[in-house]
Amino acid sequence: MKTMKTIFILILMAFCATAYCQYPNPASVYADKMGLKHDNWRDSHNNQFGRVIFPDGTTGDEWDFYRGRIGKKYSYCVKKGYEMTTDTIQHKGWVSIEAVCVKKPKGDSPGIKIPMLELMEQNGDTLIRKTGRK
Repeated sequence: MKTMKTIFILILMAFCATAYCQYPNPASVYADKMGLKHDNWRDSHNNQFGRVIFPDGTTGDEWDFYRGRIGKKYSYCVKKGYEMTTDTIQHKGWVSIEAVCVKKPKGDSPGIKIPMLELMEQNGDTLIRKTGRK
């Protein structure tokens, strides 16, 4: 049984090496969608990272921007009239960090708290669209 699983994984990896499983980096796509410049940089250990360049000249890690940790004033949430916060979600065996859009309650209306990616999808602004083979 272990051999079958290994063979399946190897076949899946080979299949994903084709255009069928190649998806763009969501953090880079998000920076593009927000109209921000981004590039790659290397740290002192020669590790490569994506970097977002904000209009005020500051820079930061593109994944931190995607997760709502930095550059909040340039985020999708703020562009849609929300505030932005970051939620840490504990799953079974792993943790995810995601950007969340928040609208405070006004009068009798309840507040709104929605994951940024969900708000983007509701507005037709999905980051990654599935396409056929090139």
